[in-house]
Amino acid sequence: MKKQKILVLLTESFPFDRKENFLESEINFINGFDQVLIFSCSVVDVNYQRELDDPKIKIFPFLFLQSESNIHKFFRYLNSLFQIPFWQELRHMQKLNRLNLNIFKTSLDFVSFSEQRVKKISKIIKNNVPPNSEIVFYSYWLYYHAYIGTRLKQKFVKSKAISRAHRFDVHEEHRPDSYLPMRSYIFENLDAVYSISDYTKHYLERNYFTGKDNFKVSKLGTIDYGICTVNINRKPLKLVSCSSLIPLKRVHKIIEALKIIQDIEIEWTHFGDGILLEKLCELSKDVSANIKINLKGNVSNPELMSAYMKEDFHLFINVSSIEGVPVSIMEAISFGIPVVATDVGGVSEVVFDGDNGLLLDENFNTEELVAKIKYFAYLENERYKEFREKAREIWLEKYNAETNYRKFYSDLTRI
Repeated sequence: MKKQKILVLLTESFPFDRKENFLESEINFINGFDQVLIFSCSVVDVNYQRELDDPKIKIFPFLFLQSESNIHKFFRYLNSLFQIPFWQELRHMQKLNRLNLNIFKTSLDFVSFSEQRVKKISKIIKNNVPPNSEIVFYSYWLYYHAYIGTRLKQKFVKSKAISRAHRFDVHEEHRPDSYLPMRSYIFENLDAVYSISDYTKHYLERNYFTGKDNFKVSKLGTIDYGICTVNINRKPLKLVSCSSLIPLKRVHKIIEALKIIQDIEIEWTHFGDGILLEKLCELSKDVSANIKINLKGNVSNPELMSAYMKEDFHLFINVSSIEGVPVSIMEAISFGIPVVATDVGGVSEVVFDGDNGLLLDENFNTEELVAKIKYFAYLENERYKEFREKAREIWLEKYNAETNYRKFYSDLTRI
């Protein structure tokens, strides 16, 4: 009997909740596996679930407990004290002279939560996967999901473990106590780490030498919805942005720039919600009559793509202080929309200054953003068309979901 090839995908909550939208594109291109088991490791809302049509896919959600009894927590922590990787981590942090009470607590919680999932997932796999199957454990995040993958790898003989690497799951300096748990253990036991950008790969190589050539790049991608014909006269100039309304996204800076512009008719549309929505609504009231602002809140990805097709969006803006390689920018350039964005993280891998957009310094001032917006407002039509054509061209070459994901899964079947 032919050995089955099984993909075990470890996500945060996909296909539940409304997170991990980028997996909606990737999931359609999984190939080369007889079965796909998706373990949604920390689901908050089981009432919202994306429909997956592939009969090979089975989904197993684990609810995130908003509250947990002290007894339950005690036994969860107690189990961690019997796990060798936990003590290895403490010794490693002690050698680095970094071990303190906060790091002890963080690693204890990390391991206890993960080992709980390992035990349950292992049992489910044994009940759903034929013996001697070849298994690839694929963690979508280089965090506890990757630790779970490496621990499962040790329980199933014919298996490999790989992980993607994004931004929050890579940069320790952006975490409390500048600490991401179990880094050494995870890197020693993963068979490959697929960074979503060259920037992330170089960061990993600089900071986590493993002695193995297992740091790779596999860029994300978005679906091709085609491009629409827009009014290239740009009157009014239609701006669009898409992000959570949280401090690091700095969306308020767009409003600050619009307050200064009084000689151009502009319509700005923002997609996304968050804790700063009310504050931004208040700020929006102070713009002059030549500015129209549409704060759309949360919309589904199909609704967003439909808006990009139907609306005359002339310029996409991203002024975040921290980024990986934003999928929101990939989506925009797939429709031929030029971009103004801050040059942080891997943004310069998708926005090429002077080709498909313009880059801003990380700590730009408001006048600089105003100047970039006005540049696109006054640009000659032929030059503006060149920006749009180049945006689409770069997307086709680097961020086409079909191309990128087919190659990625081809690699996984050979790992």
